[in-house]
This record gives sequence, C-alpha cells and structure tokens, in this order.
Amino acid sequence: MKKTALVFLLIGILFVVQKNSIQAEEAQPKKIRSDIILSSSVPQHDMTNGGIVLFDSVGKYSVGTLGNSNNKGAGVPEWHTWIEYIDVDNDPTTFSSSSMDYIPKSATANVVKAYLSFSESQPINRDETFILGPSGGKFKIDDGVKDVVYDITEFMQQEGAGTYWGKNITMGKQSTARDAYANWNIAYIEEDPHLDSFRKAKLSFFGETRIGPATKRTYMIDKDRLPIKKHGDITGNLALTVNGAVAGELIASSAGDTLTVDALKNGTIIKESYYWDDMRPIDDIFRGATTYNSKNVTTRQPARQYGNTDIINLDFVNLNYFPPGMDGLQVSITTGTGDAMGLEFFGLSIDLDIPIITLSSSELVTNATEFTLQSTVPIKTIITPSETKAILHEADIQIKLPVGILMKESSLLVNGVQVPFEYRQETNTVVVSVGEVGKAEITLQYEIEDDSFIEANQIQTTLMGKIVSEMGDKTDIKHQASSNALLVNPDSVMITEKYVYLDKTEFQKNTQTEVIKGTAYEQTIPEIEGYIANAYQIEGNDMQMGIEGDPIKIEKVTKDETIYYIYQKKGTLNVKQMILNETSNLVIPKQGYITLNHQTDGNLNAVVSSAVESELAYTKITFGINAQLPLYAPGVIVPSYYQYEGFYLTDYQTEHRSEQRNKNQLPEVNYQEKSDYWLTIYLAPTTQNPRPYSWGYR
Repeated sequence: MKKTALVFLLIGILFVVQKNSIQAEEAQPKKIRSDIILSSSVPQHDMTNGGIVLFDSVGKYSVGTLGNSNNKGAGVPEWHTWIEYIDVDNDPTTFSSSSMDYIPKSATANVVKAYLSFSESQPINRDETFILGPSGGKFKIDDGVKDVVYDITEFMQQEGAGTYWGKNITMGKQSTARDAYANWNIAYIEEDPHLDSFRKAKLSFFGETRIGPATKRTYMIDKDRLPIKKHGDITGNLALTVNGAVAGELIASSAGDTLTVDALKNGTIIKESYYWDDMRPIDDIFRGATTYNSKNVTTRQPARQYGNTDIINLDFVNLNYFPPGMDGLQVSITTGTGDAMGLEFFGLSIDLDIPIITLSSSELVTNATEFTLQSTVPIKTIITPSETKAILHEADIQIKLPVGILMKESSLLVNGVQVPFEYRQETNTVVVSVGEVGKAEITLQYEIEDDSFIEANQIQTTLMGKIVSEMGDKTDIKHQASSNALLVNPDSVMITEKYVYLDKTEFQKNTQTEVIKGTAYEQTIPEIEGYIANAYQIEGNDMQMGIEGDPIKIEKVTKDETIYYIYQKKGTLNVKQMILNETSNLVIPKQGYITLNHQTDGNLNAVVSSAVESELAYTKITFGINAQLPLYAPGVIVPSYYQYEGFYLTDYQTEHRSEQRNKNQLPEVNYQEKSDYWLTIYLAPTTQNPRPYSWGYR
C-alpha cells in the first residue's frame, strides 16, 4: 500500500508540473531585460580582491537587499530538493515562486541604482523565468549561464515599493542530500535628500562559487579608502546577500556558520567583530533567514527555515564594527558542518568625514558715517576650508546686489587678481567661476545710487562647488553669506496718517511715520473698536473704496505725504423673528427675511433666525452708520398665510415679551446717540385652517 501511494503522489506532482509549464508558456512575460553586468561564463574578473564594484559614490545614499530561494536546501526530502511546485502566489500559471517586499527607508527615498543577481548550483531551464514587480512589470531572466548580474535600475524605479516575485525557477531532479539551489537577489541604492549627512556608498558583487563545509573565505570590501569619521556619531547601513546550500531537515548540522567584520588600518586588522542579531546566534547565522534591523521580515514567501539565500539589512548608529581611525573593511564567512555558501552582494553606506567650508561676507566699513552717497563701498568675501588639503572644485561665486547699488566696473578681485565675470542685469548679480580654489578672498566695490536705502544683510553671497575629501570623493556643497553692515540714506520724509469720517471730520488724533526717502511705505488701516474702515485717500489722489484689509502702498516715497484713513461708526441691529399662535397644519418658518433701508445708502438684506421659542438667539446685522443721516428703517418680508403682529425694540439687551409688544408698524431706528439695538418681530398665521403653502418653506 505504501508503494502504491508513493507512485500516485509522484504522478500527481508530474501532472501539476506539466500543466503549469504549459500555462506559463501561454503567458510569456514581456522581455524588458537590461544589459548583463557580469556573467560567470566569462571569468575575467578577480572576485577575491574587492569583487566587482557596481556603485561607489558620495551623496545622501543608503543600501538595501532583498531576495529569496526556490527550495528548502540540501538534506530535505527528495521532492523538495528536486523542485518546489508550491503555489504560494495563488497564480496557477506560475510555479516555484518566491517573494520579498521592497520597503523604502523613508517617504522621500528613491532608488537610483539596482542590480539583480541570479545563480544556481545545477543547470536549469530559464526560458520561463522572470521577476514580477509590484506594479505588474516583468523582468525576463533568459541567459543560460550559471551566474549573471543585471542592471535593473529602470525596472525597479518603474515598479516602486511592494512585493517582488521570482517566478518559474526550475531545476532538474536531484537526489536526497544533494546540494541544489536557484536563487535571486536584488541590491539597490536609495537617495534621500532629507538624510542628515553625506555618505560614502559602495556596492560590490562577489558571486563566486560557494565554499564547502568547515571553510573560511575572506572578501575585501575596501582596502584603504573608507573615510570613517574621527569625531561624532557614525551612522549608516549595511546590506548583504549570501547564497549557498544550507543543511536541511534530514541532516543534523553542527552549525558553526559565522560572519566576521574586520576593521582595517593601513591594511592591518585593528578590530574583528562577529556579526549577529537578535534572531540568530553568533555561530549559526546562515539558515536562509532574512532580517531587517534584527527583526524577522515576515514578507518573504515562502518563509522557509532552511532556504538557500540569506538576506541581511542593518541600519546603525555608532556600530562597534567601525572604530574611528579605520580606513578599510573586509568580511569573512566561515561555514559549519554540512553547509556551503558564498557572498553575493555586499553594500555599505557610512557617514563621510569631509572638510568643512565656511563662507563669510562683509563690507569693509563698520557704520554709515564712513561713506557718503555715490562713494564706493568695498565688500569682502572669504572662503575658508577646515583642512589645508581641501580644494573646492568647479567653484562659482554669486554676489547678488539689491536694487539701489551698482557694482563698480573692474573692481572684482580674487586673491588680489582681477578675474573675468558674468553680470546678470535682470537680477543685479555678479557671477565669477573660480574653478579650483582653496582659501580665497574675493573683493569688489559698489556704488550706492541716490535716494537708495539698503538694509543690513541684503547683499547675498552664494558659493557653490564640489568639496573633495582626503579620500578623493567629490561632494556638492552650497553656502550662503550676507553682508553685515547697515547702509542708511540719511534723508527721510514724513507720512501723516489722519483718522476721519467720509466728510474728512477727524475723530482721533493723527499719527506720523518717518520713512527713509526712496523706500516703500506699506501699511494696513488699523482696526479701531466701534468703527469700520472702508476707504482711504492719499492726498491729491482719488479715494479708494472697499479695501477689505488690503494694505496701502506707496512704492517709492520721495516727499512728505498725508493719508486719510476713512471710517464709519459701527452700528448693529440684533434681530429675531417670533411666531405666535402656531398651528399644526402650517409650516413654522425657520428663517426670517429682513431689510434695513436707508434714504441714501440703499438697502441691506439679511436672513435672521425664526421660531416659536422665546429663547431664540438674535442674528447680528453690522453696518457703517451714515453720520449725516443716521436713520435706518427695518422691514420684514411676511411669508404667505402669515401676518405682521408687531415688534419689540430696545437699545439694550433684555427679555422681549410678546404680550408687551408694540402693534404699530416698524419704526425708523435712530443711530445718532446709540449704536446697538435689539429688535423682535412678531408674525402669526392668518387663519386657523390655512391651505398649505409649502412644506419645504424655510
């Protein structure tokens, strides 16, 4: 019986394989493969001395890796080693799929470079093998070579964050305990403009044949050009992938797998550290696991305990692997009994120790008494590097002069030598390209135009270029400095501000503002309690109405001016509409429609509250009182099937009782003496059985 069952199981597996193979053929992915970076079929690279450097640059960079394996490892049941047709992606057209998520380090991080490594220990058929991106794009793997690296930058930029799948990774049948793997690994460089510091980022590919059990191999990452900071916090991140055949379920491994990180100084090891994290002990870390900052990454599917690729990502601050003063780095892998593996990708991003450039700018005068109008004023800009070796490359100096001052012809000097420059008239900016420069002193002279006023820190100097560290890495920098002197035009003019009614009658004491001649005046009409500002007039000009808080501007004051701020007293009428003798078959209005009529200023319309409750809140109507004719006549629009029933008017807030209402027509309200009134208007139904008017009436 057992033999029969086993035969049936194998037949079932073969049927699934054949069926899925056919379906995958019908759904061939689009071929969008990039050029091959490295192929082990052409062994022209020295893999033991730094590997293949894929990326080596300075910027706000981080490194990262992801990947997965198609099977469980050596020493597992034969059908697991042979090939895993486990459907973990719920896609019947694909087989042997594995995945891992790409999660950006921040919302502002973007992939600038990405590489894919594909390797296997036994020949496989790659006709249907591809990487599926989060957005549905497919990257075809179709080269029949043992190890291959692709540049997939464009593909990863296109697909973005999310789950990446390795699909249809096939392998011929292997016997039990036979090493077998077919893995895909991705290494990428992210750039984030919001990182606090510049970093040196380096990504290398090794990818050589794995080393056997109980063997140690050392990989040189950087021999003598790592610019580790000598002071302050050291931040960065490392990322690596290790491929191999890890002893599985049927082999009792004695473990012993280790990864050591060696800090070098002048080629000599000054500190040796074991890599380990909270998920894995020091002497048994390679089990096809995947961690991120010492935490399990549950996004990898299937999550095999004995997979054949190991993914490590670690962000760090002051990691003891990197002592100050080191200038090189190497890592070593030692395999335990039953395991065999080799380093694929290794990436490191670490803070730079680069020189500091300072920029200062000042006039060579200390106060306004040392120059007169139309005299020449020298300005000095000093570039100071923190190290004598530091040179600024491709340097540009831009000195922006404000309106009112002009550069004196032929006065620009760099270290005492006259140099060519570009003058940009539209921005009044002087631009000089100084090329390579260390410590430098730039001077120029300018003239102040008549009627000009230049405030402190208005002369802006900008320095741009590439600073080079002692490691030879060029980093873009940009510094700005402002002049420190206060330049004053001694001529001043007076602005007189008058607070008046429409007839120019003054109601408040005048104010005066002293303004430097030739400068702008800008002022918003002040708010005054009990008044409404609605116009202004500069003497000799037309009145400007309806200002609504807009500032008053005089672009260039050349003489004394008088400005009239025009106000009206503020009047308020607090109104509500009360319904008397309500009936059940007539809609109670929720709003009343009031007019406030004036003989010359026209009508003011308002919507007020309306109900039967005596506690109904008042609606406040605010307006400017006409000082010459302060009489205002309120009116009401009476809805159908209602009639006017009187009013209650007071010049102070008190309870308005309907039984004490005045049943005469609404009166004129005199705002000569008082500015605030409270008015209740009363309405009542015209009949006990009215014909419905509109149940939607508001």
